[in-house]
Amino acid sequence: MDVLKQFPTFRPLEISQNAYQAGNNPAQTKADLIALHQTLHTLADFLKTTGVGAFPLLLSDPQSAASGIPIEQHLIAEMNWEARFLYEKLKRIRESSGVVAQHLSTLDTARLKT
Repeated sequence: MDVLKQFPTFRPLEISQNAYQAGNNPAQTKADLIALHQTLHTLADFLKTTGVGAFPLLLSDPQSAASGIPIEQHLIAEMNWEARFLYEKLKRIRESSGVVAQHLSTLDTARLKT
C-alpha cells in the first residue's frame, strides 16, 4: 500500500460525502474533485509505467483454483476460444452478407427483365 501514500488526495468517499452537506464550500468541493481527477490520472499513469495495469485479474472461482490449471494456460485456452468464436462470428456475417448480395442482384436482374 506504499503506492497510495504517494497519492494523499485520494479520498473519493470523503469528497462525495461532504459535497452536499450544509455549510460546505462549493469552491473547495470543486478543488477537491479536480485534485482527485489529477490523482486518478497520475495513478493510472503509474500503473501503466510499472506494468501492474497489464496484469489480468485473478479468478475467484474456487473450481478453477482447485483444478490446478496454471493461470497462464487458462488464459491461453480462453484466448483461443475467443479467437475461434470471433472467427466463426465473422464467417457467419460474411456468409450472410453474401446471401443478401445474391438476393439483391437477383432482384435487380428481375427488375431489368421486366
